[in-house]
Amino acid sequence: TLTDASLSDLIAQGKLKGAFVVECSASVYRSCFDISAVPYDLRISKHEINGDVVVSCYLYATEDISDFRSTGFIPEYSGYTFDIDKFDILAVDDGFNFKTTLNSSEDDKVASIFVVVKAVNDEDVMLYEYDQTKIILRLPPSFFDDYNNIKTKKECNNIAFSILAIPALACSLEDISRKCRNCECDSIEDILEGYSWFNAICVSYKRRTGTDLTFEEFKEMNKLRLAQLVLNSASCNALKDLNNRLLGNIDSTEGEEDDE
Repeated sequence: TLTDASLSDLIAQGKLKGAFVVECSASVYRSCFDISAVPYDLRISKHEINGDVVVSCYLYATEDISDFRSTGFIPEYSGYTFDIDKFDILAVDDGFNFKTTLNSSEDDKVASIFVVVKAVNDEDVMLYEYDQTKIILRLPPSFFDDYNNIKTKKECNNIAFSILAIPALACSLEDISRKCRNCECDSIEDILEGYSWFNAICVSYKRRTGTDLTFEEFKEMNKLRLAQLVLNSASCNALKDLNNRLLGNIDSTEGEEDDE
């Protein structure tokens, strides 16, 4: 809503534009959107924001403006004119903030099983090990930095899980299954007593299938299939996500080529 007649006139002439800025520090998200006096619903992917979100609005000059004056000036400035440079801000709203709370059950499940740490060697391979509380994924320093950059992007979860989590989980489950076949574990309860992270496997399995994971099923089930099942079919969903992103990039590129 704009009540200043002078600013409204400059907008009508195309000399001013409105900018709506959305920022979320937790997800390192910041975008600027064009707005006008015509309202519309602004939609942002839920994967882009998490926690506190701050929004603000500005009017800025799209070109240099000479001898600017406004009927909205207070009396002390009523006789003054100003030269405005392109991109100068002429109006700012008070802004507001809100908090987003997303369904974090998937993230909680992954966090209860895995921890990703930086490896001490420079070999370009991911290593894994597991203990009573976690499956530990070790990434070389440079690749660990890559992981840190993408882990805040929720839309990349399936891709990251399929590359890192599913192979390590499948191998860990196969190793535990071997111990069961060697009579080192005689029940699901024995596994849970030795590895607390296995509880997240049981919970996710029941959520996906509607039945409890039995000891016999665990011993006989293909562990790669089980790993995919409890991690929301991340391998197949990663292909879908990657395909969608690639198609989007191809469409954008084709448009640019057509323009040329």
